Amino acid sequence: MSSTSFLQTLPGPFNFLSTDPEEVRRLIPDLQRMLPMPRPIFLEDESATPLQGFPVLLSAGLLDLRAALRDLLDAEEAVQVAGLRREGHDVKAHTQAWDRYTALLCRAVENATISSYGRGYPAVFWLQHSLDVARLLKDVPRRILRRDSEIGRRHGDAIKYRILDRFLDRVLSTMYDLMARLAVATEEGEEELFPRLLTRLRDNVLLLTEDYIGRDLAELGSYFTGSLRIDGRDLLVRPGYVAYLATLKSYDPARLLPPPLVTVWESLLIKLKEFELIHALRRLIVPIEVRDGVMVGRDLPVGKAMPGSGELRLSAATRPLDFMEPWVVDPRVERYGMIYDISEFSATLSVLHRAGNDSQDGAFLAMFRFQRRINRLAASHRAKLEKYLGDGAFYSSREATNLLLCSIQLQRYYVAAVREGLPFDRGMRIALNYGPYRLIPMSSRPEEGERYEFFGPGLVELSRLTTGKATQEIDEVKTMLINQGYPEATVHRFFSPLSSKNLDVVDKKEESRPFYAYINRNGTLHNNGMVATGPFIAQLDHETAGIRLFRGQEGDRSYVVVIFEDAGERLPVGIRKLGMAHLKGLEKLPVYEIVDAVGMDQNLTEIPGEPLLSALDREVANFLESTGIWPR
Repeated sequence: MSSTSFLQTLPGPFNFLSTDPEEVRRLIPDLQRMLPMPRPIFLEDESATPLQGFPVLLSAGLLDLRAALRDLLDAEEAVQVAGLRREGHDVKAHTQAWDRYTALLCRAVENATISSYGRGYPAVFWLQHSLDVARLLKDVPRRILRRDSEIGRRHGDAIKYRILDRFLDRVLSTMYDLMARLAVATEEGEEELFPRLLTRLRDNVLLLTEDYIGRDLAELGSYFTGSLRIDGRDLLVRPGYVAYLATLKSYDPARLLPPPLVTVWESLLIKLKEFELIHALRRLIVPIEVRDGVMVGRDLPVGKAMPGSGELRLSAATRPLDFMEPWVVDPRVERYGMIYDISEFSATLSVLHRAGNDSQDGAFLAMFRFQRRINRLAASHRAKLEKYLGDGAFYSSREATNLLLCSIQLQRYYVAAVREGLPFDRGMRIALNYGPYRLIPMSSRPEEGERYEFFGPGLVELSRLTTGKATQEIDEVKTMLINQGYPEATVHRFFSPLSSKNLDVVDKKEESRPFYAYINRNGTLHNNGMVATGPFIAQLDHETAGIRLFRGQEGDRSYVVVIFEDAGERLPVGIRKLGMAHLKGLEKLPVYEIVDAVGMDQNLTEIPGEPLLSALDREVANFLESTGIWPR
C-alpha cells in the first residue's frame, strides 16, 4: 500500500500532522516495517464495500489480559500511595499481579510473533494493547485523587509517569528475554523479531498515556507537570504558539517562546504528529464479538457505524485476530473450490515436441490465450485464481451458484478454443467441491504484502476428482515411457494384461460422449467432464431454494435440470447423482455429474415443488425401480 493510500484510510481529524506522504516518510522512514497496513473487514452484505481496519476478536483470553493489566496498574497505584504515606503494602499481591499480567502478555506476543510471517501481527497487537494501557494510565491522577485527595492533588501527575516508567522497564525486559527465546525457535535474529512499534511506544510517552489530544492541548496538563516538570498553562495562552508548532519556522523570542523552551516545543511537536499518526491506526481497530454464530463489529471507525446501533454484522469472510490462540488467525476456511484440468496434456505435448519447436511454441501461446480468457471469466463470476497447476488451475469462491455457472461457461470456452485450433483437444476435466481448506502464508516480510497458498483436504479432494481413474499410477508410467521414446503401441501392449484383469473397467457407451463422468462397477470415478461433491450440491440446494426444477433426458440418463440466468443469458444446467466414488487416500465420496443441458432443454418436464437434493435422490430411486441397478 502506498503512503498516499495509507493516509487516505486513516480517520481524522489531524490537528498537528500534515497528511502529506513526504512528512509521514520523514516522521517514520520505515513505515511499512513498523506499522501494520489496514485490511478489509467484510460486511454481512458482501456486495457492499468492505471497511478497512484491524478486526480483533474479544476472546475470553484477551479480556483476561485486559483485566490483568487493570489489576496490575491498580496494584502499582497502591504501592505508590503506600510509599508516600510511608506505609507498607501487600508485596505478594503486587508480585502476583505482575506475574499474571506478564504470563498473559508473553502468550499473546509469542503467538503474534510466531504466526506473523510478515503479516504485522505483533504491530497490530501493540496497537491494540497500547490503547488499553493509555486508557488506564490516562486516569491515574483521578484514581489517586479518589484514594487520597491530598496525595492526588500534590503527586497524582508524577505518580502517573512513575508507574509508566516502572511498567516500561518491566515489559521491555520481559520482551527482550522473550525475543531471545523466540529467535532460537524461529531461526530469526532478535533485532528482526523485536517489534519496532514497541520501541516507538517507549520513546513517545503520549502514546501510552493519552487516547485523545485536542488542538488546544488541554489534555496535556498532566504531561507538562508529571513528565516535563514545567508549567505548560502559561505557555498555552501565548499568542502565536499554534502557528509556530504547525510550521516549525524560525522563532521570534519576543512573540513566541524564549530559546530554552524552543527545544521542548519542537520535541513535543514531533511527539504530537507521531501520536496522531499511530493513534489514527489505533482507531481502526474493530473489536469483534461472536453472537449466535454471527460476528458483530463494535466501535467502528468514524462514519462507518449504523445509525443508532454503533455495530455492524460482518461476513464470515472476515477473519478476526485472536492473539491468545497459537494461529492468531484461524487458517481453516470453508470455501467453494474448482479445478479444471486438460486431459492427456503431457501426451499431447510429447507429440508436439516431436513435431518441432514451432508446433510446441504455438501450442503454448494458444494455451496462454485460453487461460487469460478463463481468468476474465472467473473474475466476472467472483471466483479467485489461487494457483496454476501446469495444465489447469484452481479457483476459490464464496458462492456455489456463481462457481457452477463459471464452470459451465468454462467448458463452453474450451469447446470454442478447440474449434479455433487449441491442440489440447482430448477433453477437459472439471471438479467442484465445498469443504475445508487451510491458508498458508507464503511471504515473510511486510514489504512483500500478504500472500497465501491453499492446501489441505479440500485441494486433495479436487485433485482426486480430476485425476479420475484409480489406476492413474499406471497411466502415469505409460506416459513417462512414451515420453522417454518407447513406441506407444508397445507400451499399451505391455500393460494390456492389467486391463484384461478388470483392474479398471471402461464403459465405452459413456465415453462416447464429448464430455462424460461415471462410476464403474469397481467404484472408480471416470471423469472427462464435470463433477461435483455432495457437500457442494447441498450448498447449491440452499442457494436455489424455491427455484423451478425440471427433468431432462439424454439417452437413458435422466437429469434434474435447473435453468439459470447468467449475464442475461439463459443457462440450463443438468445434474445427476452418480453414487459413491472410491478416491485414492479418501473415504467414499458422493459424486454428481454436471452437464451443460442446452441440448435437452427443449423437452423438459417440470418437477413440482421439490428441493434440489430431494429431486436428485428421487431420480436415483426411479432409476433403481426401472432398472434394478443402483448407481455406484
